[in-house]
Amino acid sequence: MPRQKKDGVNINYFIRRDVKDKLDAYCEDVGQTATMAIERILDDYLTKYMANKENASEDDNKSYTAK
Repeated sequence: MPRQKKDGVNINYFIRRDVKDKLDAYCEDVGQTATMAIERILDDYLTKYMANKENASEDDNKSYTAK
Protein backbone atom coordinates (compact mmCIF):
# COMPACT_ATOMS: atom_id res chain seq x y z
CA MET A 1 0.00 0.00 0.00
CA PRO A 2 1.54 3.37 -0.99
CA ARG A 3 2.25 5.96 1.63
CA GLN A 4 -0.15 8.92 1.81
CA LYS A 5 1.27 12.08 0.26
CA LYS A 6 2.24 14.90 2.59
CA ASP A 7 0.29 18.15 2.39
CA GLY A 8 3.17 20.39 1.42
CA VAL A 9 4.81 22.58 -1.16
CA ASN A 10 8.19 22.47 -2.87
CA ILE A 11 10.59 25.27 -1.97
CA ASN A 12 13.99 26.15 -3.33
CA TYR A 13 16.39 28.46 -1.47
CA PHE A 14 20.00 29.42 -2.08
CA ILE A 15 21.91 29.29 1.22
CA ARG A 16 25.52 29.80 2.21
CA ARG A 17 27.72 26.75 1.86
CA ASP A 18 28.76 26.82 5.54
CA VAL A 19 25.10 26.68 6.62
CA LYS A 20 24.47 23.74 4.29
CA ASP A 21 27.53 21.97 5.70
CA LYS A 22 26.17 22.44 9.23
CA LEU A 23 22.77 21.13 8.13
CA ASP A 24 24.36 18.07 6.54
CA ALA A 25 26.36 17.34 9.70
CA TYR A 26 23.24 17.81 11.86
CA CYS A 27 21.20 15.47 9.65
CA GLU A 28 23.86 12.81 9.84
CA ASP A 29 24.14 13.16 13.63
CA VAL A 30 20.40 12.86 14.26
CA GLY A 31 19.57 10.49 11.40
CA GLN A 32 17.04 12.72 9.65
CA THR A 33 16.62 13.74 6.06
CA ALA A 34 17.32 17.39 5.27
CA THR A 35 13.62 17.94 4.58
CA MET A 36 12.60 16.51 7.94
CA ALA A 37 15.30 18.46 9.79
CA ILE A 38 14.45 21.77 8.10
CA GLU A 39 10.73 21.28 8.80
CA ARG A 40 11.35 20.56 12.48
CA ILE A 41 13.91 23.35 12.93
CA LEU A 42 11.71 25.95 11.22
CA ASP A 43 8.55 24.80 13.01
CA ASP A 44 10.27 24.98 16.41
CA TYR A 45 11.78 28.40 15.71
CA LEU A 46 8.60 29.91 14.27
CA THR A 47 6.40 28.51 17.05
CA LYS A 48 8.66 30.11 19.66
CA TYR A 49 8.80 33.35 17.67
CA MET A 50 5.02 33.60 17.42
CA ALA A 51 4.60 32.82 21.14
CA ASN A 52 7.10 35.55 22.06
CA LYS A 53 5.40 37.97 19.70
CA GLU A 54 2.01 37.27 21.30
CA ASN A 55 3.47 37.67 24.81
CA ALA A 56 5.04 40.99 23.83
CA SER A 57 1.69 42.22 22.48
CA GLU A 58 -0.07 41.19 25.69
CA ASP A 59 2.58 42.97 27.78
CA ASP A 60 2.18 46.13 25.67
CA ASN A 61 -1.59 46.02 26.11
CA LYS A 62 -1.25 45.62 29.88
CA SER A 63 1.08 48.61 30.13
CA TYR A 64 -1.36 50.80 28.18
CA THR A 65 -4.31 49.85 30.38
CA ALA A 66 -2.32 50.37 33.58
CA LYS A 67 -1.73 54.04 32.83
